[in-house]
Amino acid sequence: MSESITYKQIPFLRLLLPFVVGIAIGLSPWNTVIPLVWLLVTSIAALLFVVSLWFVENWQYRWLTGVAVNAFLVTSGILLVSQVQSESKIAANSEASCVVRLLEPVNVRSSSVRVMANVEYIANKESRKKIDEDVLMYFSLSDSLALKLKYGNSIALKCKFNSIPTSKNPAQFNYSSYLAKKSVFRSAYISPENWIYLSSNANPIISKAFDLRENLTTLFARGGLSERNLAVATALTSGYKALLDSETQRTFSTTGAMHILAVSGLHVGVIFIVFSSILFFFDRIRNGKFYKAIALIAMLWAFAVFTGLSPSVLRATLMFSLVIVGKSLSRNSNIYNTLASSAFVLLVANPMFITEVGFQLSYLAVLSIVFFYPHIYVLIYVRNKYFDKVWALIAVSTAAQLGTLPLTLFYFNQFPNYFLITNIIAIPLATLIIYFSMLLIVFSPIQLMIKFFGWLLNAVIELLNISLGFIDTLPFSSTSGINLGILQLILLFMAVILLGIFFESKKGKVLALVLGCILITLSIKTVNYVELKDKSEIAIFSVKGKTLIGILQKGELSFLSSDSLPINPLKVYSDAISGYHRITGSPKVTHLSLVNYESNPPLHFSLQQSDAGKIVIFNNVNIYIPQGDNLKAAISQKPLIVDLLILSSMNKNRIEDVLKIVTPKRVIIDSSVSEWKADAISRQLIAYGIHCHKVSSEGAFQL
Repeated sequence: MSESITYKQIPFLRLLLPFVVGIAIGLSPWNTVIPLVWLLVTSIAALLFVVSLWFVENWQYRWLTGVAVNAFLVTSGILLVSQVQSESKIAANSEASCVVRLLEPVNVRSSSVRVMANVEYIANKESRKKIDEDVLMYFSLSDSLALKLKYGNSIALKCKFNSIPTSKNPAQFNYSSYLAKKSVFRSAYISPENWIYLSSNANPIISKAFDLRENLTTLFARGGLSERNLAVATALTSGYKALLDSETQRTFSTTGAMHILAVSGLHVGVIFIVFSSILFFFDRIRNGKFYKAIALIAMLWAFAVFTGLSPSVLRATLMFSLVIVGKSLSRNSNIYNTLASSAFVLLVANPMFITEVGFQLSYLAVLSIVFFYPHIYVLIYVRNKYFDKVWALIAVSTAAQLGTLPLTLFYFNQFPNYFLITNIIAIPLATLIIYFSMLLIVFSPIQLMIKFFGWLLNAVIELLNISLGFIDTLPFSSTSGINLGILQLILLFMAVILLGIFFESKKGKVLALVLGCILITLSIKTVNYVELKDKSEIAIFSVKGKTLIGILQKGELSFLSSDSLPINPLKVYSDAISGYHRITGSPKVTHLSLVNYESNPPLHFSLQQSDAGKIVIFNNVNIYIPQGDNLKAAISQKPLIVDLLILSSMNKNRIEDVLKIVTPKRVIIDSSVSEWKADAISRQLIAYGIHCHKVSSEGAFQL
């Protein structure tokens, strides 16, 4: 086991911590101080540092230097965040003529063509204004010219810029918030007749990286990889995940193998080992270490550019680069200092990295492996070298899981129970896939070798998919419905830190504190679980053009939809309801069609059919869903009082006729009704003195 390292031996950590504090202050909603003030404070701190150098030899004034450096780092963090664009320069819902440059190749989706672009200029009749803001653009699938657009192409267009829609369903991934952290606030749909090609102004390095990624995908296809395996191979080797279907992503996520698809340290490590071996001849020449270091660093950064410069790749590449520099100078690097220095450099370059889940998990995983792995590995002595490798893999997986567990539970509300089995199988197979992919590239000029290595690659990926699919079907493969609050997150992190202190000190009192933190967390979770099991709720979800109603009681979750055929709602409506399903933790999910419903299976609510539509009775709450266009048979002298009236596209009756048979306490217009029609119905209801909730514009309704 390595010797203990003190805080003073990690100088970059001493720089990183105050800098991160400054970024956190800058991101907090309480930071209302204007940037000019922070610039002034930063300048004063820098001046104080220079002045303190005059007193550095006088011990009693040495604290001045520390105060000045820490103040400078904190205020620099705040200042850097203030420079990040926090709102759009482009007016929402406004027509504009502009020039944009594509920042990536176009992504062909099921219903549109999407691409990220930079708006360089916006023009009107009088002038042309420089903008320099990234936006999301959508083209029609029928626009054949749009399909030919490439990275770096500049086009002139006329369009209407809209705000990025916020998430409208409970626990749904907030795409607008995600893009806002990347300073993307607007989107636009471009009609085929409203744009023309101007020129191409591509960065040659990035352009080459995109071309190589496209060539690699073509090469995999030539090797005979099936569609699903092609998507996995492309994601695993280049980080391009657009080809992955939702079911494959779900399987990798629930089994704990998603980190394999996120190109990171494993991939950079294999690249490092392979190229270090290829460049062995540099070790035999004068100044060979220096030339080898330059070549290795160049290759690693070329790979980083090729995979899209994701935070995990940047972290791994920067760390390996620092290690290579240290070795070339014949110096043993302190891994903690290397880790801290890479984080410091990346955050200086882009302080918003700290908000990305990938960045947080990547650094926590490496830090946890570096610290916990030696302690876990020595717990069991394995004589057989092959079993020892398996044990080492288990120890690494356990160490990584320890450090990332709090954040994994906090962000994803689930835990892969068989993560050890997953990693024992997936990591070796993923390593083989990377090696076979490299061999396929090397021997690509030989058609026979393309087929051979393509067959091997296809077989290994198929084995990986089958293995993960089997693990996913095992009983209790994952624990869902885990909802951590901030207090629970802090308690779990305290438990992890205290466990590290216990491994170093071996003091029983520290272990008791670890167990205490876990016990308090579980107690809070138990209370929340009991509350959830007793929770009764109806949720009307926002799914464009569809009626989707969720009913939760005693842990059972049922969905009523306008689909005429039986469906699996967790697959068909994954985007809208997967988050809600996770936080409810419901093991039993049923689906009923509101269109072809005939019988009443045993449910925790009553669903009744009448000539006037559907009536749901749930926990003494009456819900009426009118259907068809004939309510005459149902009209009575005294309207029925209902708790909820849900108006959908299935209702063909006039509002005044509906109100003749029911008096609603609340009215919901679901997302199957178009926005313009929902507005018209809303105005009619207001005329009757009834206010309503429009799901399409106001988001899901929960009761």
